[in-house]
Amino acid sequence: MTIQVDKKTVKKQINRFAKYELPQTDYFKKIKANLNYKDVKGYISNEALVKQLALQLYLMAEIKMASLDRYQILLISALDFIYRENIPCYWVKEDLVKALINTELPKHWIDLKPFVPKGLFIFPQGLIKNTEGVNVNWIYFQYYPQDYLRPDIDFTAVNITSVPHKETSVQWITHLKDDSVYSSTISLTPDENGLPKYRDIAITDLAKSMYKQDNITEDDEVNFIKKIDNLCFQLMLYMMAKPDSIFIQSGFGSTKAGKTKNARLRNPVWIGKDFKIKRETNSQSTKNPGSGSSKITHWRRGHWRNQPIGKRNKPEPEYKQIWIEPVLINS
Repeated sequence: MTIQVDKKTVKKQINRFAKYELPQTDYFKKIKANLNYKDVKGYISNEALVKQLALQLYLMAEIKMASLDRYQILLISALDFIYRENIPCYWVKEDLVKALINTELPKHWIDLKPFVPKGLFIFPQGLIKNTEGVNVNWIYFQYYPQDYLRPDIDFTAVNITSVPHKETSVQWITHLKDDSVYSSTISLTPDENGLPKYRDIAITDLAKSMYKQDNITEDDEVNFIKKIDNLCFQLMLYMMAKPDSIFIQSGFGSTKAGKTKNARLRNPVWIGKDFKIKRETNSQSTKNPGSGSSKITHWRRGHWRNQPIGKRNKPEPEYKQIWIEPVLINS
């Protein structure tokens, strides 16, 4: 027998719990203590972010503990870090996101060593959307060196014993407002062509596909995940190449009276706060070989150049990634 689910009723129950009961839980209080940032106009509010993370952790640990699958384990593992630790958060400037999306990822980035090993990238609302048009407001990322042993996870009846990572890898994960979860794990162990391996792509809907559209294919979802893969690695490369682009702007952000009784809010940490897209008119772009003469607004895509540094006659010369920025033509 098929059980009919009233989508609106389920959504209303979840929203009611998030509004009135969730803030009283230990999950909410712990995460809010770790992520106590000021709000930034145009980005998800700190309260909404904490509620989204805490609600998911509550559902995973308290309700879905009898039916954990591998995707849910990925999510609870990521949320466990946020629950336990003071995770760094980075607000990414809109122009920088657009520029990095229009930059080619280097073919050989096997030696990637992130500027920071884990954290939250927070994006402008409405800039990045999944296949159904739902905003991707944040991404949690984690770099795992080979043999890294993650602490065991123990939430109520959920117990996950960690084992050492066999390969150096990078993982990202996000949870959207429609309860869909996306995740990707990329091994940095080279394949036969010297390129990274895509070990695991995860797409799941913790609301049991109640809100999924029939015309969305798995290929559409996989292509979306690959776009996020690209952006995640582009941001890591950018932070490595331009560490001075990461800074805290004092006095930025806003808070509402009465919302922070005993907590001192931290200022947002920006990536590329002063970054501006390079622009050219058609007359300027035609001076460059291969730029074309179209009057339609388009991007001349950026790329990364592996530039040698120091003495070139060394037995093992050193290299540095240089970003050749994309250019928006006829904007």
